[in-house]
Amino acid sequence: MHAHGRLVGAVTFALAPGPRRFGAGDVEFAHDLARRCAIAIDNARLYEEAQRREAEAAWAEQRATFLAEAGAALASSLDYDQTLRAVAQLAVPRIADWCAVDVVDAGGAIERLVATHVNPAKAELVQVIREQHHVQSSFGAGPVVASGQPTIVPHVTDEMIVAAAQGDEERIALARQLGVTSYLCVPLLIHGRAIGALSFAVTESSRRFTVGDLRFAQEVAARAALAIENSRAYAEARRANRVKDEFLATLSHELRTPLNAVMGYTRMLRDGTLGAEKHDRALMILERNASTLAQIVEDILDVSRITVGKLRLDPRPTDLGAIVGDAISAILPAAEARGVAVRSRVDPRLGIIQADSDRLRQVVWNLVSNAVKFTPQGGSVDVLVEAGDNAAVILVRDTGIGISREFLPHVFERFRTADSGLTRQHGGLGLGLAIARHLVEMHGGAIHAASDGAGKGATFRVELPLSPRPAEIGAEK
Repeated sequence: MHAHGRLVGAVTFALAPGPRRFGAGDVEFAHDLARRCAIAIDNARLYEEAQRREAEAAWAEQRATFLAEAGAALASSLDYDQTLRAVAQLAVPRIADWCAVDVVDAGGAIERLVATHVNPAKAELVQVIREQHHVQSSFGAGPVVASGQPTIVPHVTDEMIVAAAQGDEERIALARQLGVTSYLCVPLLIHGRAIGALSFAVTESSRRFTVGDLRFAQEVAARAALAIENSRAYAEARRANRVKDEFLATLSHELRTPLNAVMGYTRMLRDGTLGAEKHDRALMILERNASTLAQIVEDILDVSRITVGKLRLDPRPTDLGAIVGDAISAILPAAEARGVAVRSRVDPRLGIIQADSDRLRQVVWNLVSNAVKFTPQGGSVDVLVEAGDNAAVILVRDTGIGISREFLPHVFERFRTADSGLTRQHGGLGLGLAIARHLVEMHGGAIHAASDGAGKGATFRVELPLSPRPAEIGAEK
């Protein structure tokens, strides 16, 4: 069979046993039939090709329209929860029968932000499978987020469903009822790090995802990830501005209190309104408030040095037990005035370490003074210095107000206090712990905070290397 000079196939004729034989007329008839068959086959193929190209063009136009509408939705708001929900709703049923968006929350767990299905009944089924039966697979959002690599399953087999359901008959029945036939999942990447995943599935139609669909999904995911990054950057900028505003308000308040005392007693001493018997007390109050002002200024200068990378250490052989003892001695008067017991114990096995004694004393003073400040009358603060395998360990444990689960991850951040605002019960600028962490890390160590929650006290653990770092200890990272 030839069409336009091209061989497209062959027609074969055969006779059963008998007297009849093919002749010249039969050959001519066969040639004519073959020509007609070839033309019909060629026309059918041309028609199929035209339909395929038309479908591809329509699909390309549909994807372009979706990208335009998804881009508009992503740009319409800085609330990425809202915009990603809009994208998922746009995807169904244009791109897929089912679409889901998963994001990594602050704790590192994968949270389902939205899932939408062309069939509302199956949307509920998806939720049931996820929440009650925990059906997992090797190509779901979890593995994609963990690896940062996309996955595509053009044809989901029953064997895959059984494996995902881990052989549980009820799970298998539900998964089969969902009827996923084709699936793809792409990561939401920000600077090469997966912060979520975008999933698409076919359940109601016969189409299958292709490599072209995977590339298209990656384009959608890239735009969605950019929207998330912009949203988070905006939220972080607003939070930073709010924190700085709160810090400036707190700083004004913290400065005003000792300044009022300094100015008031200075005026009374100059005017002679204080009797001679009260001069010593007035001078003591002036000295104490001047020291408070000096400490505030020094903390602010330390933060400035940290920010510009100019904070340096002067490491020398140091007796850690003596440093801890000095810091506690400086705090004891304030602790006794508050009715807080401060106890300490130093492991005698602990030897000399390489450290900047002044800066290390500052770290211990910050931790112990914080513990005293946040421990009510009748409470206690324990300071333990122990020798570990490769590190000296300082534990500061109190029976105070504790740290809430929500604030614990932010306890070492600059300008952050658990009870921010001028109406808070406890003073301070929220700089001491941030400075302490930086100083400990400059020594090559680590600092951690732990608390069982509000009202249950807090524990701070400092680990310092027993041997000096090979690199210059004061180098800024």
